[in-house]
Amino acid sequence: MQNAHANEPGVTKYLITIPQTDANDSTSVYMIEAYASQSALDSHIATPQVQALLTLFKTEPSLLAEPPKVYPLKPFTSFTRPEIDAHSDPYIVFGILTYKAGSTGKAAEGWKRVCVATEANEKGTLSYNVAENTEEERVLSTLEIYESKEYLWKVHAKSEAVSTNKKMNIGIREGLDLAFLRKVEGYLFK
Repeated sequence: MQNAHANEPGVTKYLITIPQTDANDSTSVYMIEAYASQSALDSHIATPQVQALLTLFKTEPSLLAEPPKVYPLKPFTSFTRPEIDAHSDPYIVFGILTYKAGSTGKAAEGWKRVCVATEANEKGTLSYNVAENTEEERVLSTLEIYESKEYLWKVHAKSEAVSTNKKMNIGIREGLDLAFLRKVEGYLFK
């Protein structure tokens, strides 16, 4: 973590998270990583630290219960407040949203409006990111980071922008899978 923060300017987010303590999942680890470019990702993977970890996973396959799931995402709307890393225990939500074929464009427009309104009106929303899955055209993902669980449910979830977006998604959204996470180590702003 420290190496990426100090020596890899193209690694813009690098965070280890695990499910919240009230989740029924005690074995998953979620890595949140963002890179300024493909070359930044390639350089990161080539570092001795990452190569050692990849070698460990190959030589000790029992360390992982199953192969890692990788979500190749291309953000289309986002913001991150500079003070995010001052919060030691932010409430993190990773969402996978599945839409009917041909409807992700309409959904994306709604999500853009939510992101703009959230940045302008919700100081307790520390970061809001919506991305398309580059391998599954019907899937969008969100990475939402709040100062607390209470802020998510009492402020953000009740906002006019979220309410309007929910109404827009009636009839086009087919699935929603949310993971509620907590920070273990790393950074979200550089």
